[in-house]
Amino acid sequence: MRKLALAVSAIVLCFNLAYAQDHSTERVVNSVFNPTKATVTAVRSGVVANDTGFPTIGSGVDYTGYSKARIYILATSTEPVSAPASWTVTPCYGDPTANGYFQGQSITVVSRDVYTLDVNGSTDVYFKITGANGAAGESCSIWSEPVK
Repeated sequence: MRKLALAVSAIVLCFNLAYAQDHSTERVVNSVFNPTKATVTAVRSGVVANDTGFPTIGSGVDYTGYSKARIYILATSTEPVSAPASWTVTPCYGDPTANGYFQGQSITVVSRDVYTLDVNGSTDVYFKITGANGAAGESCSIWSEPVK
């Protein structure tokens, strides 16, 4: 009986390891909601209205020493599925010499997406949020994870 229990435990462990390898993307997406994950940080939380301009230089994320960043975006709405929240997120790169931000390529998000962004050691990356359609209860949140 004891040998049977050990054999079943070994099979379950192998299945769990195989499942984790096959679902690594799912784990990465879900890790953003795990507050104990030290490298993932909230960048913008619960934004409910369009950004109308840029913040003060230096308000963005510092990616010094990193070439890329994994960006997790969550758009939510209490509206029915036929009218989901749709947000446009634009990475903006701060230039202290020019005292302004320069916009990168925009990303349109309807639910939950993960993107890899080239940051090339930028010291000030701000994520501008626009495109809200006025749906009830809609919001947009962004998390970031630097990648070497």
